[in-house]
Amino acid sequence: MRILSAFFAVLFTFINPTMIVNVISQVEAFLNMNSQLPDHLRFNAIDFVVNHLKSSDHRIKLYVYGCVVLVTILHVMFTCLSLYGIYSCRAKFMKPLIVDIITSSIFLLIFVFFSLFMYWRLNTLGSITEKETTKLQLRNMYVGVGFLIVYAIWTIVQCLAHSDTKKLRADFMYWIEEERMSMRSRHNVSVDNRSDRSSKGSKASRASKSSARSAKSEIGTTASTERKSPREGTSKGDYQKVSTNSCNTSICKKVSVTNARLSVPL
Repeated sequence: MRILSAFFAVLFTFINPTMIVNVISQVEAFLNMNSQLPDHLRFNAIDFVVNHLKSSDHRIKLYVYGCVVLVTILHVMFTCLSLYGIYSCRAKFMKPLIVDIITSSIFLLIFVFFSLFMYWRLNTLGSITEKETTKLQLRNMYVGVGFLIVYAIWTIVQCLAHSDTKKLRADFMYWIEEERMSMRSRHNVSVDNRSDRSSKGSKASRASKSSARSAKSEIGTTASTERKSPREGTSKGDYQKVSTNSCNTSICKKVSVTNARLSVPL
């Protein structure tokens, strides 16, 4: 629906100003033709307006076509805003074109009612001489009704595209919010994992340090025991040497005593 709305917007960029110019030209032609109608078909108010405008005909035309140019420029601006709103999923930029479509449709509807009224008046009160004018008003009425149908379709398409764009933007914003929430949850999970890893690493480093300390203490105790054991061996050897020396001295004393006894004369 958004693509169809963009197609209609581009197409009516040329159709809408053309329609306004044609309506103004047809109304101007009827105002000039009103003075040629019989008295029972003539509108005195229209004659008064025409006589008042004849004195400033050039200025009135300048004002009218200046308004047409201004309306055309505004219509092009609203079309560009609508296209931007369609492709950027911003429905608020499509509202000015909807207002422009409704305004143009009302302007065209007034022209259709005016053509219908003039056709009915000329057909019922006119004569054969006004046959061409009657056909012209009938043709204007048919063309205006055809344009009204097209404008109604365009209005429906534009309104549906507006609602579609609004829903699409809401879904898009909801998806963005979900992505943000998921990214936040992922970030929190990664932070928790990092903290768990750091705590596990600190525990492992503490355990390795304690095991290293226990290993060092065990190495120290074994070294001290090894240092103490040679000292005990040396003390035992010295004791054995002292005991053997004492034994040797006692034996020598006994030998010397026996020798002294043998040396005494009988």
